[in-house]
Amino acid sequence: MVPDGRLYAGDLNAIQDFAASASDFTSTVDVGTLRVGDPTLQLFKYGANEFRMTGAMRFDGILRALSGLVAGAFTTAQRDAIPPGSRPYGLLILNTTTNEYQWNSGTDAIPVWGVPGGGMPGPHHATHAPGASDPIDYTLVHLRGTRAAKPAASSTNNGLLYFETDWGAMWRSNGTVWEKVSQSGSAVKVTLAQFSTLSPAEGDEVFLEVTVGTLWHLRYNVSGGTHKWEFLGGPAITAKSDSTFSTASGSYSTSTPAISIPRAGEYDVHFGCVIGGNTPNQDNHGRMSIGGAGLGASDAQAFFVTLVHGQIIAAGGSKVERVTLTAGTLSGQYRTDFSDPIDFRNRFISAIPRRIS
Repeated sequence: MVPDGRLYAGDLNAIQDFAASASDFTSTVDVGTLRVGDPTLQLFKYGANEFRMTGAMRFDGILRALSGLVAGAFTTAQRDAIPPGSRPYGLLILNTTTNEYQWNSGTDAIPVWGVPGGGMPGPHHATHAPGASDPIDYTLVHLRGTRAAKPAASSTNNGLLYFETDWGAMWRSNGTVWEKVSQSGSAVKVTLAQFSTLSPAEGDEVFLEVTVGTLWHLRYNVSGGTHKWEFLGGPAITAKSDSTFSTASGSYSTSTPAISIPRAGEYDVHFGCVIGGNTPNQDNHGRMSIGGAGLGASDAQAFFVTLVHGQIIAAGGSKVERVTLTAGTLSGQYRTDFSDPIDFRNRFISAIPRRIS
């Protein structure tokens, strides 16, 4: 507006004093909002000590942040809602849902969000797949390692499968304890010395080498009482003697054959021989029993052959007894009922375990 409808030369000079030069790098211009090339591209104050650019910005040179660089913060839902055209390859954001930096390694049309670099995982990664907001479904994954390395069963890994390399066993966490799912077809082979050092769990299986070439297949049963290793298969321990042993004693005498019982437990022992002789004075009985390895010879465990007086008789016999033994030597035991000598020939003993310690 012109004062009094008139414009004077002094007024023009005053107006000129407020005009900014088109090119003057020594002057300071104060503006509220600056529009650049397009009404939608505006630069204006955003907050205390901050300004905002309403559109995207490109730098031809290097951007150096003198006080740090803060990436845009998005929840996973907000990140997924970034519209096409605003999520180019290489876009970096801070995902506040997963508490991690993420970048688009895909395209603007099909973004693929991942964690940049290969740094140490944060707490989110302990229970989540990379870039995922939902906890890992442990029923769909499994781990592999030694028994000592197996993590404690807990509510956070309920359903986790773990293949244990020590015993070839698969375990599953039920959220409280580990349950054995299966045992692989090849159980662990161990020597007697190694067997003594095992710390088995329910269902563990081993092949115990009791002698060179003799393997017993065993399975551990926690509820098996004193002797928890159940016998699944394998050959018997066997010994025989073709020599003749003669005795006229009414008490049991020890002679061959003998076998070594490797571990305490319950065994089925099969023993027998041919008993013969001439009893000129009276009828007699020749008895064979077993003794040793914590077992005393007795008539209750023996078998006998009756020799009729005045006749030369030889007859074979055998018996199977289920007995509890300790580790040690088990031998044949022989006696007669009366004082006439009796011969014991073709003697044998074999033992097979039912369950051992």
